[in-house]
Amino acid sequence: MPNIMEVSATMLLGKGIKRRSFVSLFRIGHWTKNLLIFTPLVFSGNITKENLLIRVFYAFVLFSLLASSVYVLNDVLDVKQDRMHKRKKERPIASGVVSIGFALTCHILLLSVSLYGALTILGFKIFLLFLVYYFGNIFYSLSIKTVPPLDIIVVSVFYLIRAVIGSVAIGVTASSWLLLTIFFGALYLVSIKRLSELTAIGIDGINTRVNIDDYTIPSLKKIGQITLTLTLGIYTIYAISFPHYFALTVVPLAVIWMRLIMIQDSKLELCEEPEKLLFKDKISLMFFFLWVLMVIIYHWK
Repeated sequence: MPNIMEVSATMLLGKGIKRRSFVSLFRIGHWTKNLLIFTPLVFSGNITKENLLIRVFYAFVLFSLLASSVYVLNDVLDVKQDRMHKRKKERPIASGVVSIGFALTCHILLLSVSLYGALTILGFKIFLLFLVYYFGNIFYSLSIKTVPPLDIIVVSVFYLIRAVIGSVAIGVTASSWLLLTIFFGALYLVSIKRLSELTAIGIDGINTRVNIDDYTIPSLKKIGQITLTLTLGIYTIYAISFPHYFALTVVPLAVIWMRLIMIQDSKLELCEEPEKLLFKDKISLMFFFLWVLMVIIYHWK
């Protein structure tokens, strides 16, 4: 006999609800972005300090809940546009699998747990950074996302906030070179995402993002090329500031970016989440893990 929770879920979601709907609703696959929270821990040489590792893990989990609450809210706000999109229309809210009422309930629950946990476990500074991220996303969704190129800059800043949270969580000052590398790397990925959206309009003839026509394919390609060059250049400067062999970590990173450029014309422009190509392309994935391994081994003390 079904319990009260199952009956409630059925009433709110409908009989056809499946577990993968929750995975899609909360964007659990996007939690990989939140691994940026660990970068200050690794690059500061504190990866073996158990107390700091635990704090960063808490920050990762709580921020992931916060990010999921934002994803849910954005899906509620964008439900009309998503229903016109050939892929986004399959999302739980847009497809009607999840009701707006249940989605908002999930949003409030995730938000409450993440903010309460940040304040009680990680402290007031992390709590403030969580608020900055949350309200920044709301302001972005309601206003900034329609103002190119400010939209891609702000999204890149959201990536940067993750690294800042990791830095504050362990009480260290992250290197400016590291933060700039993260920012321009994010700007590259976001600009390619816009490029894929603009390309999709030419194929499908359906525009689901306001003012994306203010961009052009050549301009977005140019932004991608510039930010890619800056990312690698800044990281190289950062890497050679370390003694011994750390500069060798530039090599696998360079190969990763070169590989992404090679597949850009055939796949990247048509991928709405280009960061996922890193985990689909075997060569890029191999060099990515090689780079991660080299960085961790170097900083292991």
